[in-house]
Amino acid sequence: MPGTEDSGAQVGRDRGDGLRWFLANGPGAVVALVTGAVALMFTLFPGLKPFTPTHLSARVSVVSVERAVSRDQWRWRKALGDPAEHERLVRADFRALHRPKSEPCESLGEEPGYLVYVAVVAEGYKAHQLALRAAVYDAATHRRFRDSEEFRQVARVPVDAPTARSLQLIWLWAPTTGKRHYIQIELYDLGNHLLDMRKTAGFPALSDEELTSMPTSCKRD
Repeated sequence: MPGTEDSGAQVGRDRGDGLRWFLANGPGAVVALVTGAVALMFTLFPGLKPFTPTHLSARVSVVSVERAVSRDQWRWRKALGDPAEHERLVRADFRALHRPKSEPCESLGEEPGYLVYVAVVAEGYKAHQLALRAAVYDAATHRRFRDSEEFRQVARVPVDAPTARSLQLIWLWAPTTGKRHYIQIELYDLGNHLLDMRKTAGFPALSDEELTSMPTSCKRD
């Protein structure tokens, strides 16, 4: 058929030209296409964007210390009034102290203590967690009370943004010895590296009046 050979040759040349173009420009075009698609995805869903920190910083500060707060009062505040969450905190205490599950809540819930409001600012730790540790010290001797180890609080601080700020409620047992106490707060990463530390000024130990005004049993829902 007239023109068939010419048409076939033209098609072959077109395919050859297309192949040469792709080999010369195709990889760059593919990269540009993928880059554009990824940029669009991160624009629509910024939470998916990977974060590579150039600066790591974490700071802890004590906002306030509330006096004469029982362990059980702290549990209810932590649970925001949810009985199931309160019960979980009770069980966690019993496990930490190796107490029997059948033991009444009052054995631990009536313990007097301090409620510490701790502010944490973390930069560069996105998608990680930090840990708070705290203890009570004798202001005269600067020695940690051994009994404070019993309820030493370890709070996990989730970091969900490049720079995150949070407020944690830490409960610490109040020693009945010593005239003045202070509280030391320590901030760690999950590798147990100490990132920051703060301590409060010294303050008077709980008075007899404060102790007698505290609840002597656990609150029931």
